[in-house]
Formats: sequence, C-alpha cells, structure tokens
Amino acid sequence: MRSRLFLFMLAILLLAVAVIPLSISGIKAQDFLRVSLLYSLWSVGGILTLSAIWLGCLTMTSDVDSYQLHMVTSKPVSRITVFCAKAAGVWLIHAILLVISLAALY
Repeated sequence: MRSRLFLFMLAILLLAVAVIPLSISGIKAQDFLRVSLLYSLWSVGGILTLSAIWLGCLTMTSDVDSYQLHMVTSKPVSRITVFCAKAAGVWLIHAILLVISLAALY
C-alpha cells in the first residue's frame, strides 16, 4: 500500500474493464455482451497474474535490501511462516482487486 501499487493496479483494471467493451462496435447486443465479458475477464486475469508475480518478487527483494527480513528472521519465527505471510498479503491484495474489477464488470 505504501508504494501505491494497489491504486495503480485498481486504475489499470478499471480502465481495462471500461475500455474493452467500448472498443467493440457494430455487433448485436448478445454478441457484444459475450465478447466484452470474455475479453474483459481475460485482461483482468492476465493483469492480475503478471502483477502477482511482480509483487511477490518485489516484496521479498525489497525486504532483503532494506534489512527488514534480517530483523524478522532474528526472532523465533520460522522462515516458512514469513514466506506464507507475505504470500497471503499478496493474495489478499489481488483478491480485493479481483472483487472490485468483477463488480465493475457486472
């Protein structure tokens, strides 16, 4: 949240959800709905997949570079617990983004 990644990803996802259906013209309403849902869901899935990989790598390396990980591992916490907590945070952010983009798409 401090890097404003959440707001940036939310803006990109809402832009993808809003622009993709408007770029399709000249087809029937039923086909328009099917195509806009298909392309919007594919773009949301692709954006969230790439950002999950990027954010997962970024959080671990930034903690190692800023020596925050050294302070955490000196406490009686296992490394797998630290890794699972970081992964759960990334999953939670992406779950919230997915719910918001699906609500906007609906």
